[in-house]
Amino acid sequence: MGGSTIFGPMDVFDAGRTAAIQDPQGAMFYTWQPKVHIGARVKYDPGAMTWNELLTTDAGAAIDFYTGLLGLERGDKMGGMDYTLMRSAGVEVLGVMEITPDMGPVPPLWPVYFAVSDVDSTVAQVQSLGEGVIVPATDIPEIGRFAALTDPQGAFFSVFKGV
Repeated sequence: MGGSTIFGPMDVFDAGRTAAIQDPQGAMFYTWQPKVHIGARVKYDPGAMTWNELLTTDAGAAIDFYTGLLGLERGDKMGGMDYTLMRSAGVEVLGVMEITPDMGPVPPLWPVYFAVSDVDSTVAQVQSLGEGVIVPATDIPEIGRFAALTDPQGAFFSVFKGV
């Protein structure tokens, strides 16, 4: 399908099996086959993962790759944006967005969103620690508020508070 295996599959003790894969556009991701540890059990609570998103250089090709590889279903485009929702068993699980020139030099990647109780105070805390704010606290009408940030090593992540 045009992707490549970086390493694995391999056992992670008795927790499960994993493999690191790179999609055809260059975004890295991991697969997880549970054994003793099923994976994420908490979602939407402050501090927990709440959403996954793929930023890619070719959204159409990426959607085809992930629907073929993982059996995901293509969902609707989100309100006036070039942002495609993807579903698993009818449940929206991620969004796919093409990298545009106005985003600057962004490589294909899978940023994760963490739930927070207050986006603005989280951004202020990140700034007080001298870390980066890529997208300031921004409202998504009828969805919630988010900000895109970087950690001390430059890793990209976002925070989110739903309406």
